[in-house]
Amino acid sequence: MKKSSKLAKARLKADIEWTYSLSRMVTVLGDGKTIYRDHIDMTDTQEFGERDLDLKVDLSDRSWVRLEIWDIANNGAFTQPIWIE
Repeated sequence: MKKSSKLAKARLKADIEWTYSLSRMVTVLGDGKTIYRDHIDMTDTQEFGERDLDLKVDLSDRSWVRLEIWDIANNGAFTQPIWIE
C-alpha cells in the first residue's frame, strides 16, 4: 500500500463561504485501519466571510481524505471522501 512520495507533498484546495463565524476545520484521513483527524482553529473568522484554502497534506499511506468545516453554532459542512489511488 506504499503510495508515491508525491503524496507526501499533496495540497488540499477549497474555496469556502460561511454565514456564522467558523470554529474549526478538520482534515479527516484514513488508511483502511485507522482514521486520522487534524484540527485547525478557525476562530479568527468573522460572520459572512469567504476564504480560499490551500493546505499542505501528507497523504502517504492514506486511502482517502475529506474536509469538515464547523461554525460556532456547531453546524458542519463535509466533503465526500476522496479516494487516493
